[in-house]
Amino acid sequence: MPVAKRALNNVEFLCLKMQAHPGQSGRYYRRALSVYHGAVNSKGEQMSAYFHTEPKTPHCRVHYQVGRYYVDTAERTVRERAYGFSTTEFVFKPVKSEWTLTGKGWEKANQARVKLGLKPIPVPPELLVN
Repeated sequence: MPVAKRALNNVEFLCLKMQAHPGQSGRYYRRALSVYHGAVNSKGEQMSAYFHTEPKTPHCRVHYQVGRYYVDTAERTVRERAYGFSTTEFVFKPVKSEWTLTGKGWEKANQARVKLGLKPIPVPPELLVN
């Protein structure tokens, strides 16, 4: 069965979804992305590379969009042990992430809107960079 051609790439889709529904968790956006690709009962477990705060391996650099197009604005209040070489370090994580677009992400979402034949939405003043 041939796969249908998608109008948007994954980053454009994520930016468009965040523009329409800001402040949701990463799982919410990953679930929507999986459904966009044809998944029926997705729980948003795949495609987490789009929400890594730093590339885990060299091939993930393609997906490294955090900070460029979108950021997690949730307050980090939960203390967790940082796993890795040192087991004595702790990091603070949010109870629930709240992903929002940056100025570049808003522009990317507007480019996606134009691709779909929709009118662009003006960039909010708080996202404008001098």
